[in-house]
Amino acid sequence: IPRSILDIYLKALSNAGTKAVDLSGINLSPNVTSLHGLFASMPNLESVNLSGLDISHITDMSDMFLGDGNLESLDLSGLDLSNVTNTSLMFGWAGGKIKSVNLDNTKGVTREILDEYVNAARRTNKTNLDLSHITLASNIT
Repeated sequence: IPRSILDIYLKALSNAGTKAVDLSGINLSPNVTSLHGLFASMPNLESVNLSGLDISHITDMSDMFLGDGNLESLDLSGLDLSNVTNTSLMFGWAGGKIKSVNLDNTKGVTREILDEYVNAARRTNKTNLDLSHITLASNIT
């Protein structure tokens, strides 16, 4: 689906006060290269599932969850983030409630996403982190 249709769908969900969004079963058009601000300013949003979504052509995920103060759970498992070059403020002003970030078998995990993964673990008082199931972005040194 094209980005314009996705935006209309998410706007309708936001207007309805939706708490959970599952996009794991959709096919994005290969022409879509930006998910900038996709879920931004959805005040009721608590859970997002993007598992297995083909976003290998996405380069921009900046401001994706900007201002989502009730976001608690994020499933990014199985994603290929290798081409993502911009995650600036991806979780900006998201309220610090995120307690679960699933990165199982995710490739190209950026520093901002890794930071949110670690912060979620802190919020739930985890004492061990297993990073063996993810591949970090090549620019993380």
